[in-house]
Amino acid sequence: MRKITLMLTLLSFSFLTFAQMSIAEKEKSNADFHVNNYKSVKSIKASGEVFFEEHFDETRWAASVNDENLAIPDKMPDGWSVYDRTKNKFNWHWSKQGPRGKYCSGNADVLEPDNTMIIHSNTPDNGFMMLESAYFNTDASGNIVATSIDMDCFLQSPAYDLSGTAGVILKFEEYFRYCCSSADSKLDVLVSADFDPTDSNIDNGHWTTYDVRQGMNPNEAFDGSVELNISSVAADQSTVYIRWQQTASSHYQWQIDDVQLIEPMSNNIMIEKTWADYLYLPNDMVTDYDATFDWNGGYVDIPLDLVGDFKQFRAAVKNFGLATQTNVQLNTVITKDGETEVFNKTSDKLDIEKSKRDTLLITDGFTPTQKGHYQVSYTVSQDQDDELMTDNYDGSYFNITDSVFSRTSSDKTNYTSVSPQDYVNAADGDYILNYYQIPEGSENVTVSSVTIYFSKGNDSTTIAQGKMSTVFNLYGIEDRKISETPIVSSDTYILKLEDRGTFITLPFIKEGAEVIAPGDYWVGVTGYTNYSADNKVRFNVGNDKTVPVTKDGTYVHSGGKFLITYDNAVINLNIVPTTPVPADVTFNVNMKCQITKGVFDPTSDKVNIGGGFNEWGLTEMTDTDNDSIYTYVLTGYNVGNDLEFKYRINDGWETVDANRTHKISATPAENILTAWYSNDDCNDGIEDFINLNEISIYPNPVSSELHIDNINNINRIVISNVLGQEVKTINNPVNSVTINASDFNKGMYILTIIDNNNNSKSTRFIKK
Repeated sequence: MRKITLMLTLLSFSFLTFAQMSIAEKEKSNADFHVNNYKSVKSIKASGEVFFEEHFDETRWAASVNDENLAIPDKMPDGWSVYDRTKNKFNWHWSKQGPRGKYCSGNADVLEPDNTMIIHSNTPDNGFMMLESAYFNTDASGNIVATSIDMDCFLQSPAYDLSGTAGVILKFEEYFRYCCSSADSKLDVLVSADFDPTDSNIDNGHWTTYDVRQGMNPNEAFDGSVELNISSVAADQSTVYIRWQQTASSHYQWQIDDVQLIEPMSNNIMIEKTWADYLYLPNDMVTDYDATFDWNGGYVDIPLDLVGDFKQFRAAVKNFGLATQTNVQLNTVITKDGETEVFNKTSDKLDIEKSKRDTLLITDGFTPTQKGHYQVSYTVSQDQDDELMTDNYDGSYFNITDSVFSRTSSDKTNYTSVSPQDYVNAADGDYILNYYQIPEGSENVTVSSVTIYFSKGNDSTTIAQGKMSTVFNLYGIEDRKISETPIVSSDTYILKLEDRGTFITLPFIKEGAEVIAPGDYWVGVTGYTNYSADNKVRFNVGNDKTVPVTKDGTYVHSGGKFLITYDNAVINLNIVPTTPVPADVTFNVNMKCQITKGVFDPTSDKVNIGGGFNEWGLTEMTDTDNDSIYTYVLTGYNVGNDLEFKYRINDGWETVDANRTHKISATPAENILTAWYSNDDCNDGIEDFINLNEISIYPNPVSSELHIDNINNINRIVISNVLGQEVKTINNPVNSVTINASDFNKGMYILTIIDNNNNSKSTRFIKK
């Protein structure tokens, strides 16, 4: 497989293009408030004591709120305080109920608390602290106020005496979602050891700030644990204050619970972040945390024809323990298909002092040369015995495919929704785009089609009326910008009700322009719903936030501009592969009838096969398991090759029939060819073991129920997709079978019928 090197000119050009992009701002009305993007956070377990803890217990905190469940600042317990710099009494408050407010509460009356949106802490039933920014910006009628006010407020702890401590970890649970897309939006923890509560300046002293947004972008939600090593400011200090502060965001909510100050372990190295730098290197490997370079360039599936180099592998690690960790080293292992190790390298060793972080770097590159599933595993080790090994590991994965180029997983359960109409100044005909790079060094490639996931929640009335449609386009670069004119397009497709919750593939119209050279491209999906200010029906596609989002991922064309989003739309580009794909072909001849009749003696007679692959010579077939089925497996041929062949009995041709033919399929089940030798009442000659003409399979194409009639002596029926993955199996069918195909994705399927002798025959059907 060739090694691909990206030209530096392309790298500079891409950066220039992306740097000119603005961030797309979502409308507040796009509140998918029941979908929370939960992410796991590595847990720090304390080896020593808990210095202080606060669980916001009802017995101490209930008196701090009024009948409207809003804060009474003067009744906060034990030195706790709240402050709102806007002077609007937008304060943190204690609560046992969920948040309120437009597009935050899912109730019909948005002023009623939504108790499905309560923090998943250890003690939520006792109460927790909450900042209800959506409620503060909702009027008495349940509508968003005309002019929203950004939060600028904090919750402050009492002073903690941490004298004599060698280190301190702050741990708490949080659940938040913030809005709306301001670059200044912050959810921070601030820590000070010299704040003076008697000073009228509430910001006196020195405050160390910790961003606790957990990498979440505006409109995303997080519900999980946070651990901060605050030793550098809090260890061995007699008066430590902690603030939870939100600024420059106006909507949704923030909840915290189960606050603890804990003694750290002595030895604990943690992987904070890992990178597989694909195609090019970052400008600054130590400080450049841009997600552009994370997660295999943002790709989950890469066609073999287009795969490039992984330039290096690295990890940001931090010493969360009290002792200096020596000879800290990164090991990166890549395995293919869960069993074959294809890469195993280690970094240089570093010493890392307590509370410090560093980057471990493996400069060896890797280029996949075969299709398959690749798992990248990162492990950090050191001389000391780490007291929490679970945070010494990280990993990612990618797939090398025949034809699919994708930034998202294929698991529909991972998806939320995103629409070109989600953003400010949206209009009918807006479109979202995914960026794909055809690397320098690749040959020209033929793009064949685009696949999207059409969300299950799309408006049924609009679809039933035939008023929702889409078209797919491929765009290139023009004047250092994304072109407004597509290179190639699909036909316009009118959506149907059965399309909801399925993958939809539309081919490009073949006019020659579908052959493209290496470079930067954007796959656009345009949605038409007659969208307007009075008809805000969106065209929704899948949005996979389980895959880390890169800034080179999803864009939107809205208000006449191309804008960067922090979404990850399920928009896949499909190509025509040129790299040969090997596939085995299995030939089976069932001699059971002849053996039973006594006219074929397996001890002396033989079955041969001849064809173009052996120059019509004699290749003997074998029956290694004595099941009366003689087998030959042909290797060394590729998908798409045409085969011509005949079977021979004792070196004699099978009657005077025409040569048999077979085109090698990408679906393994279709490359198992089985025939049987019959006699007397079975008719002389070799026949197909199952006569599909006698079995009724209807309707084809199918939309809901697939019927199979006239089934006799069949062991099982297997339905597979074109990738060879089993979708459904029916064991021991009798007479007739009805299969519910309504949940099948659109496309072609292989139906394989297997008899009681394990012979098989396949046919195809279409799910429409």
